[in-house]
Amino acid sequence: MFRTRNLLPLFCLALGMSPVRASVLAEHVGDNAPDSGNDRSPWEKVSEGNMSEEPLSGDVPAWRIVDRGNGVIYYKLSPENADVSPLEGQEWKLSAKLQVDRSDTPSHPFAVTVEYADAKLGLRYAMGFSAAHTGELTVTVNGAEDSITLNESEAAGFRLYELVFDPGSQQAKLLVDGVERLDAIRPLKNSTLSRIIWGCGSTKGHGAADFHLVRLESIP
Repeated sequence: MFRTRNLLPLFCLALGMSPVRASVLAEHVGDNAPDSGNDRSPWEKVSEGNMSEEPLSGDVPAWRIVDRGNGVIYYKLSPENADVSPLEGQEWKLSAKLQVDRSDTPSHPFAVTVEYADAKLGLRYAMGFSAAHTGELTVTVNGAEDSITLNESEAAGFRLYELVFDPGSQQAKLLVDGVERLDAIRPLKNSTLSRIIWGCGSTKGHGAADFHLVRLESIP
């Protein structure tokens, strides 16, 4: 079970004080080249092998990443470039609004990935996206025991995936377009990794996705 929403903002309003607001620690939005300096965060590109990327304009602008296999392409933010101290003891959310190209993303669980790991907090969460020939999309958080399969209509187009962590239970829940699909997800233990990454991060498979939004934020 998740704890009741923090009532501090309501108490602040009652006392005439400004409520505590969410703090965005890392963010990519739209069709900006993530390492161009136009994003909110100073992303670093990691790329090797047969990769490509390009901006996508339209109703939902995005940054398209394609991994043709035997390599990786992802964007990384190290902790020295993001103050994660607001997350200590706080509820936080890792969000990704993306469109997975299911025709070009095979069954490796983390063909497309969004991950947050922090050695100071001792945890790691990774969302992985893989597709089947039927057009279904499997979303995996950390391991196969925490995964869901979206049918072809559920997986079509841009979808918002939100991983919300509760510090009381030390567990997370997964929402897809605002609807809870998984709960009681425990973090992987982590004492060495500190990073936020997103892209196609597996050398064992290939994948393609259009990333409109990636964001890590605290929740007041």
